[in-house]
Formats: sequence, structure tokens, C-alpha cells
Amino acid sequence: MNRREVILTAGAAVLAGCAPTSGKLPPGTKLILIRHADRAGDELNSKGRARAQAMVTALDGIPIDMIYAPDILRNRQTAAPLSQARGLPVTLIPSELLLHRMATEAAGRTAIWIGNKDNLLSTFEALGASGPAPVEYGDVAILEPTALGGVSVTRSRVEI
Repeated sequence: MNRREVILTAGAAVLAGCAPTSGKLPPGTKLILIRHADRAGDELNSKGRARAQAMVTALDGIPIDMIYAPDILRNRQTAAPLSQARGLPVTLIPSELLLHRMATEAAGRTAIWIGNKDNLLSTFEALGASGPAPVEYGDVAILEPTALGGVSVTRSRVEI
């Protein structure tokens, strides 16, 4: 590793240590969880590209302030049409930092996480959401805090 990689790795480790392993969404915060679109290997296949494009229409009318994804090609490809349509950058972060980011920079706003099975499951569980996590292609879960400190889940699908 070069010096820059060592510094970045050390910084990520420190930040990850600050990230909550369980948490709550701050009041007024909305977190949209969706799995990356259909893939063949590391990249989206034709069905995945169509689903990523359909996500733009499926989320029409829902204000989105931030787009988060891990730095994985299929996740970036899934986020690209929404990013372009909304004029928002895709912020690439390690999945372990998602709840920390939601508690800080996304508090009171709406953010979408284009995730993978494992990190969608762990985020869903950490927030105490009920029912199945959105781990199938096209599943969408919109999480919002409740007045009693829990989280409500609204489900939909991105159909192609």
C-alpha cells in the first residue's frame, strides 16, 4: 500500500468505529433502501439497466436529497440514471458508515441507499424495521421514524 492508501484505510477504520451498529433515524429523516439492479457478473445486465432506468419513474414524486451507494460497479450503475435525472451526485461510502451518515448529514432529509443483500439486511435490522428487508431485485423499502421511536416501512417495487 502507498502512503495515501494507508491514510485512507486508517481514516475509514476510525470512522467505522464511530458508526453506530444499531440506531434510529433522526426525526424527519426518510431512508429509501433498494438493492442494486439485476446483474451478470460485476455489471448490470440488460434487465438490470432497464430496472435502473425504471427506478427513476418509480421514485418520481418522492423528494430525494442524497444518493448513497458502496463503491461497487453494479451499485454505481444502478444509481446512475437516478443521479442524472435528479442532478444529484452519488456519494460512495462503505456500508458500515451508512447509519452514521444518516444520523449526521442526512438528518431531516431523504436519502436513498443502493445496497447489496448483506448491507440491506444489516441496515434493516439495525433500525429495527419489521418484515422482510428489500433484498430482491426491484424491492423498495422506505423507512421513516415513528413518534414512538420505532420505524415505519412502506414497500413498493420497481417493475420492468
